[in-house]
Amino acid sequence: MDRIKDKVAIVTACTRGIGRAIADRFAEEGAIVYMAVRRMDAGQEIADAHNALGRRVKAVYFDGDILETIEPMVNQVYEAEGRIDILVNNLGGGVKPGNKDIVGSDMEAILKAFEFNTIVTALCAQYAIPHMIAGGGGSIVNISSETAVVPQLTRSWYGIAKTAVNALTEHIAIQYGRQNVRCNAVMPPFTKTDSVKVLPPEFVEQYARAVPMGRVAEPEDMANAALFLASDEAFFITGQCLLVNGGYTLPGADYADSMSGKA
Repeated sequence: MDRIKDKVAIVTACTRGIGRAIADRFAEEGAIVYMAVRRMDAGQEIADAHNALGRRVKAVYFDGDILETIEPMVNQVYEAEGRIDILVNNLGGGVKPGNKDIVGSDMEAILKAFEFNTIVTALCAQYAIPHMIAGGGGSIVNISSETAVVPQLTRSWYGIAKTAVNALTEHIAIQYGRQNVRCNAVMPPFTKTDSVKVLPPEFVEQYARAVPMGRVAEPEDMANAALFLASDEAFFITGQCLLVNGGYTLPGADYADSMSGKA
């Protein structure tokens, strides 16, 4: 406990899924957590639940579809606390139906994939970094995706946009390391969020058999990785993009069949 005690942390898009798990974990570990969310009612409800336990969580307005909300959100946190120690760029997804293979994707879907997954992440970092430098340093954790390094047959531009997030991570790390600003990324795989509930159980079971650790990733797995990278324990780690996938990308093509029934 208290691994990031009294650190001021912004977590974007965190009323559910991986973002929610990260915000919860950070609050449990003593951080002053600002939930940057579009649904303020949901964010405030989560904040109230944490505050009732003596934690420090606040909701601030942020909408990834409206780029003009980013700078005011970051400045609001800085003006309230006088510093920003941690930024978790969790916002992502937002993939439109037109995001298919390279040839089949429409321009609207391509542009939206980059705006929602890359541009918003870049702008949040751009506005937060000067405040981090003013406070002596900070840690940025970008939530990327396994698809950044594992090409897919569909959703092409989502994966490509996340590859850009990985490149952004490295550029921030090398440009601001001397100012004690670290930047790393967590690359989640297929993770047991609300979206899994609509999938056929047999698909989930088949996927789990292909994972050496024998199960589908949980949001808490990503939260634990983000916590480590945000903490001072990872002070000498920067510019790294960490796969947190139970070894899913390690086996050969015959692995799932050989593990049939062992998941």
